Amino acid sequence: MIDEKPDLFKNISFVFGFHIWNQFETGKLAVNPSGVFVSADTFQIEVIGKDGHGAMPHKNVDPIYIASNLINSAQSIVSRKADPSDLSVISFGIINAGTAANITPEKVTLKGTIRADSLESREILISELEGLAINLPKTFGAKGNFSLISGTGPVVNNLSFSQYVSKLTSNLFGEESAITVRPVSVADDMSEFMGLAPSVYALLGGYKEGTEMHHNSKFDFDEKCLDYGIELMINLVLQKLS
Repeated sequence: MIDEKPDLFKNISFVFGFHIWNQFETGKLAVNPSGVFVSADTFQIEVIGKDGHGAMPHKNVDPIYIASNLINSAQSIVSRKADPSDLSVISFGIINAGTAANITPEKVTLKGTIRADSLESREILISELEGLAINLPKTFGAKGNFSLISGTGPVVNNLSFSQYVSKLTSNLFGEESAITVRPVSVADDMSEFMGLAPSVYALLGGYKEGTEMHHNSKFDFDEKCLDYGIELMINLVLQKLS
């Protein structure tokens, strides 16, 4: 959107948005002074071995065995390469291989997600996983391929603007209305707008009993929370324009 219509995004003074969050009660607004959400990238790894009869593994190069080693080794990237104070995740969500129980397949395809709360950790995780995907299969006589679908960057609030929004929230709804939460390992394309100007992405509390959080069939929220969000947005714009 920004690249397609750059003229719409010139001379922007600030960027503000909120994400409904039903994990805490209506009337609360989480305004973090820094990180809110993480980056999200999707990867695909292919391990190509040599197929053959499952009863004769010595004549094959088993990509399933190699892929299992790769999956385990990938977690050492998080524990030994990434800064332990950063939020870093490598998760495998898809494993595809084989057509019969007694055949060693030629190829295994792995797909997963990489999450990080800083650009530095994001680069480390991607680089290290790519190196592992290409080099580890070689030690078993196989070949590894790595590809990446770049997603969104981490959502990190501007410190001074977050303090401004937090104070405004407290003035409007009471001192206990503005809170902070730990960064969450989900992603949002709000990050694409945050490089344009000082930005804040807040979490708008909307807890509703008997419901689950986002991306669940039982998701729901207290619609009264929208009143708080709209009032905050109106007052924020009026103050910034005055």
